[in-house]
Amino acid sequence: MIALTEERLIRRLTLPAGRKLTDPFQMTSLSNDLSELPPFGLMDIFNHLIMSKADYDKGMLSSWRSFEEYNPCLNGHIQSLGVKTVRDLDGNDFFVFVAGVIPTQKEKTQEGEKLYGLLFILDSNGSAYCAFCRCKGEADQGCRHLGATLFELDDFLSNQRNSVTSMSAY
Repeated sequence: MIALTEERLIRRLTLPAGRKLTDPFQMTSLSNDLSELPPFGLMDIFNHLIMSKADYDKGMLSSWRSFEEYNPCLNGHIQSLGVKTVRDLDGNDFFVFVAGVIPTQKEKTQEGEKLYGLLFILDSNGSAYCAFCRCKGEADQGCRHLGATLFELDDFLSNQRNSVTSMSAY
């Protein structure tokens, strides 16, 4: 199981123009500064979880505040979230996120760790390029740990960025 999981990780670490990333779980100098990120929000979460890879349906996302992936976000299961900007061979920037997430059903992961390690990569438009979690359900790139982390990022960015309606009209 671990060898297959690591093989999936390696396949996901090649960017579109061919740059091969080193293991993000070993990356140094991850930043907590999210101010330079491209726009990211519920539509990007929808596109990744429903339209691309994962086993979700539109009804599940329409009630996103009440379904399983949002609860770990609310309950503080996302323990760390760092980002590093990397440039692909064609000059396009990608944002590699690495997170640690408390398991939702047990005290420890199946490997005996306190946190699941996960990563996701956003392209320069804020769309999810790929994702990976070390849990058993990661094969479709849409486990609950990833969903919770994407919602955590959206919540954080929504509270940090000014919306058009929060600014004076004159």
